[in-house]
Amino acid sequence: MFRKLLLVCCLSYLLITVFDSPVLSQTYLNYSQNGYGGNYAVPPMYSNYYYGSVNDLYGYGQNYQRQYPADTIASASLEQLKVAQEAIEKTGLNFSGWVLHGYKYNAEEPANGSNLPVGFHDRSDEYLMNQLYLVTEKELPFKSEDWSGKVRADILYGSDYIYTSSLGLETRETGEPYWNSSNGPRNNAGGSAALYGLAMPQLYADITTPLANGLKFKIGHFYSPLGAESVMGVQNFFSTNSLSFIYGVPKTHTGVFISREIDENREMGIGFTQGWDAWRDVNGQGSLLARYTQMLDDSSWDISLHTGDDSILSENVTVLSIGYSKKVRENYQYSFNATIGHTENGLASIATNDTKAARWYGITNYFMFRVRDKFDAGLRVEWFYDKGNSRIMGVPISDFYEGGNYVNISLCTNFFLNEKTVIRPELRWDWSDTIVNGTERPFADFNSSNQITLGIDFVHEF
Repeated sequence: MFRKLLLVCCLSYLLITVFDSPVLSQTYLNYSQNGYGGNYAVPPMYSNYYYGSVNDLYGYGQNYQRQYPADTIASASLEQLKVAQEAIEKTGLNFSGWVLHGYKYNAEEPANGSNLPVGFHDRSDEYLMNQLYLVTEKELPFKSEDWSGKVRADILYGSDYIYTSSLGLETRETGEPYWNSSNGPRNNAGGSAALYGLAMPQLYADITTPLANGLKFKIGHFYSPLGAESVMGVQNFFSTNSLSFIYGVPKTHTGVFISREIDENREMGIGFTQGWDAWRDVNGQGSLLARYTQMLDDSSWDISLHTGDDSILSENVTVLSIGYSKKVRENYQYSFNATIGHTENGLASIATNDTKAARWYGITNYFMFRVRDKFDAGLRVEWFYDKGNSRIMGVPISDFYEGGNYVNISLCTNFFLNEKTVIRPELRWDWSDTIVNGTERPFADFNSSNQITLGIDFVHEF
């Protein structure tokens, strides 16, 4: 199994040495915050601060080519391409996207083939097509120049679909899928789940108005602004994701978010949503979403909050995300994210026959280095405390577990073959003191308190 990974690494090295492509223009300043703010002095990987929920991830032919003369193929292809381009231009639609695929080796060699709680690439010794991601956008035809906007739809097909499934859209209240298969090696709240599936993480209108000196409206189904990483693999520096992002904060909301620039360096917004990862509200209570961002000379910070009665039992779920980023030197960037979460009556006790709040905390540090052209390196160090055992192993009964601390260290490099292609090898170590039912631990068939994963993935934009 390890030889497979070695072979992939060798092929990647050959690609890096053979290709002599233009340097990817990836500046770590002045990125676009995807509708949540202006420009901030942070790397592209931090262009969205999200917050995520739990999907109960821990629940238990032949190819050929017909031959034609080369000039015939070229002539027909060019003519078809021209016709297709003209047809697309008439619609006013803009298409973009990427393909993300890769391989992970787990030194523990788990019999169940799972890397969990590590994600998004959660399968051991298995090459996955994580994301085939398509973005479709169209400008809105306002008559007044004071108004502008666009509509956007995102479609994701791949093994990462399970991390961005929303209640009422991809899944039912029981956790069972609407359109994806329920047969496969994974698990969610509804039982088994397929390895590959389809998700629609975004479908919204983004409108800028002259009202109140420039109010902006985001209406529909969109990514949450909490957290320090993204579902969109192209925006992440690291191959895997932090536990804080996977288990500590929701990925999407459905509702309306209204924001306004206070000045060129500050922006604030408030909105109302259907809850965490929800296309529709299961209890009719609604939730509040708020965010404030500020850019300084060589740094930026933000604070985001989501709160509401998001469970079927109408219990309050609140999460707070704080982010900070600073350009230390020309080639060195430091970023920090803290997550604090609370679920009312989320932790039960059989001994005392009562419930109390379940809480979780996360601190993630990111150290980013530009080593040389076409080559960046990053170090991520995270501590996540699942105090109520409600987020990761999902047994929030105080009589049945102990511990709750999770620590992981990830070392990742980015090799840029050209402006559209990046290779991301990553080495990661995870450890936890969590024990459930006296014997079960988080890693390697629930038998180990730690694990090491080594992998590589490829991102191709189009």
